[in-house]
Amino acid sequence: MKEYNNGLIRTNDKCIGCNKCVSTCPVVGANVSLVVNGHPTMAVSEDKCIHCGKCIRTCNKGAREFIDDTEEFFKAIYSDMKVSLIVDPAFYLIYGSEAGNILGYLREQGVYRIYDGGYGAEISAYLHATYIRNRKQDQNTATILNYCPAVIKYVEDHVPDMLDQIIPIQSPVMCTAIYVRKYLKDNSALAYLGPCPSKKDEMIDTGNVISYNVCIRNLMTKLKDVTFEECNHEDDLKAIGLGALSTLRGSFGYMIDRLIPKEMLSVKNEHIDRGFFDFIKASSSNGGYGASYYDLIACDVSCLMSAGVDIPFDKYSDLNRKIYDLRGKNLDSLNGYGTCDENYARVEKFFTEIDPDDFARSYQSTYRQMSQVPEDTCEAIFNSMYKDTETKRHVDCGSCGYNTCREMVEAIAYGYNRMENCIHYMNDELLMRYYTDDLTKIANVEGFKANVTRLYEQNPGKEYVIGVVSLNQLNLINDLYGFSLGDAYIKKAAEIAVRFTKDIGTAGRLAGGEFLICFENTPENMDAAYKATTYSFSDINVSFPLSFRAGLYLDRFRDETMEAMINYASLARDKIEEDGVSTILFYDNELQEKLAAEAMVTSQMYAAITKMEFVPYYQPQYSHKEQRIVGAEILCRWIKRDGSVISPGLFIPIFEKNGFIKTLDKYMWEQAFISAMNYQKDAFHRIPVSVNISRISLNEDDFTDTIRTLFKRYPIDPEYLHFEITESAYSSRQDIVSRKVNELREMGFKVAVDDFGSGYSSLNILKDMPIDILKLDMGFFRGRNSENGQIIIRNVVSMVKELSLDIISEGVETAEQAEFLRHVGCDIIQGYLYARPMPATEYEKLIRKEEEDMTSSRYENEMKEKGVFY
Repeated sequence: MKEYNNGLIRTNDKCIGCNKCVSTCPVVGANVSLVVNGHPTMAVSEDKCIHCGKCIRTCNKGAREFIDDTEEFFKAIYSDMKVSLIVDPAFYLIYGSEAGNILGYLREQGVYRIYDGGYGAEISAYLHATYIRNRKQDQNTATILNYCPAVIKYVEDHVPDMLDQIIPIQSPVMCTAIYVRKYLKDNSALAYLGPCPSKKDEMIDTGNVISYNVCIRNLMTKLKDVTFEECNHEDDLKAIGLGALSTLRGSFGYMIDRLIPKEMLSVKNEHIDRGFFDFIKASSSNGGYGASYYDLIACDVSCLMSAGVDIPFDKYSDLNRKIYDLRGKNLDSLNGYGTCDENYARVEKFFTEIDPDDFARSYQSTYRQMSQVPEDTCEAIFNSMYKDTETKRHVDCGSCGYNTCREMVEAIAYGYNRMENCIHYMNDELLMRYYTDDLTKIANVEGFKANVTRLYEQNPGKEYVIGVVSLNQLNLINDLYGFSLGDAYIKKAAEIAVRFTKDIGTAGRLAGGEFLICFENTPENMDAAYKATTYSFSDINVSFPLSFRAGLYLDRFRDETMEAMINYASLARDKIEEDGVSTILFYDNELQEKLAAEAMVTSQMYAAITKMEFVPYYQPQYSHKEQRIVGAEILCRWIKRDGSVISPGLFIPIFEKNGFIKTLDKYMWEQAFISAMNYQKDAFHRIPVSVNISRISLNEDDFTDTIRTLFKRYPIDPEYLHFEITESAYSSRQDIVSRKVNELREMGFKVAVDDFGSGYSSLNILKDMPIDILKLDMGFFRGRNSENGQIIIRNVVSMVKELSLDIISEGVETAEQAEFLRHVGCDIIQGYLYARPMPATEYEKLIRKEEEDMTSSRYENEMKEKGVFY
């Protein structure tokens, strides 16, 4: 990766990436937008930066700083190295009478000689004026003064075709250095004290005649704790005219103006960029618009506002007034009043001894050709920034730091900037993220709602179908293939949803493997929906074809909210069992009634258990052999306070779905323990009761602990309480089920398998499960092949007897069924033929009556004639 922040101007850790530096910088690409450790920052590209320091003055966070030679300068003088100091006129102007005390202190620290840089400004102004006067005959070609090193670097780096228009004369500082070195014979190392960090570039480009660039700001920071004493300091070389004011805005050009004819006008400018140099070229080719030369500086106002000094803007005006007072006094010196020719003759005479060739300067192009950004690249960047209209492409607000959106796009193409620095892009991006699903890149719920709303507005006369679609077997795919492939599966499904709704509606992702669709209600579209059965995903190495469950809601009247329609479709989807087959179900009145009933049941279930509306009912179990009741199954009935009854067929499935069945189970177990304890005390009622354990409760970790706690609270003889577990509970996690059943049996309770034969049973239950009783479901009698069912029952009864298990037939409804069961050896019968489930009071009366009637032969004869008991 390309290194940044390794030049004279650098970014520190205070940067927040606000783009102010971009807006003030004259060079595109000098500021590079980066993200470092998650934080935005604007780094400096040394390849592009001209070291003008404008960004340092602009940044209100203190995030930009410059590098100079202050520390090296002090190391040199403290090591007894002979070092002389050239002092920029700016230093004298800023510190006034205190300047002498500061310079006296530096002399005490080891500085050899001190020279006023204003002297070199007078030499440089004289030689610049000479060059301009000699080119009088070629006034159509404007020239540029060599005064600001940042301007020279800009031309060398970025507009080399303008190099021949820069006057080939050294700047004021370098003229001072050359004069000191050649004419004063000072061979010591030279240091420059001034306001400009970019002077270092000039020193390097001119052969390092000056070794140290010491900026005023850094010098005074280093000496902040020093108390400067009064001293009689005298410079070893002093400016004698306007050179002492050359740092002031336009003063260097003003010095030259006094030495050339008035018709040779100058233009002064503090703003440089490619556009201004194009203006100079255009003005030259069109007669120069009357300008003979351009006095350009990179700093705002003057060198006194450079990055190397620390003068607040509000104090600059006071300083400026003092300086203009000084200008009037200095006009009486070398550059005194008079005509331009008189002034020039006076200066020429003063500098007769110097050789102009000693102060000549050449310039070297360091320009690197930048490839032009292809139009299709700009087009792609514009589109990726959601700037897809001409209006959006010409917002040109400047908040990114660039003048136009086009400049910003080109900077992005070059790698200087990032789209995130465009506030309009970020607003659009945030809006897009708000409406877009991260994984699939299609609309999310909010985006789907917005798209449907727009669809409705554009098509007021059409009917639409809102759907919620869930992928089948997504959890299995995640388990088998991993979440990465599961995500690929979801993305592929999103593509299918978008493809299905293309031109007829819209699609979005709800969550996980759930999608939202909206399409026009037409016979063709509905036919396509019902034909969408499965899709192959072999291209992503998933062997499972995609199938789905889709709940649909037909919006005929547009009188429902979007949330309500999605909810209706979702409720319809929830009514579909996940069986690997694509299924569609519409939300209709029948489903609405079922859902309303579910809502009623759910809303009242907690209050019902508090009010003890769940009542134990007892269905007797009758023995043919003993001709009496030998047990009873405790069933739950919901009887409300007003006497109305809610069917178990309604509330049990709902409780199993919402988990309330666990609470109801615990309540019914406790009622069973209480019943067993009470009947155990009554000689007439010492008959066992059984109670159901739902599959959901059986899978709870604390199941056996709950039973054990009830057993301690109600210390019954376990012979009088049996537990029934449905056959389906054994179909999964058999090892865990077996362990829990064994724990019940170890407590002394008998365990029955309920509804054996109601599903696709496995004989492994009889082989592997630790059970005591098998309850045979009468489903074998139903259907066309009842004879086959009788064969199965006969053999099951035979097997159960050989396994030494008790067997009970439940659901017996006819005398023929009862007789067949008695004949094959199934002695205990439970069903409507003998008794329906009844309240505890009726059950107790029935047992008492049975005991009384058993003593009567009349009762026995009657039973033999009827073959039934009740």
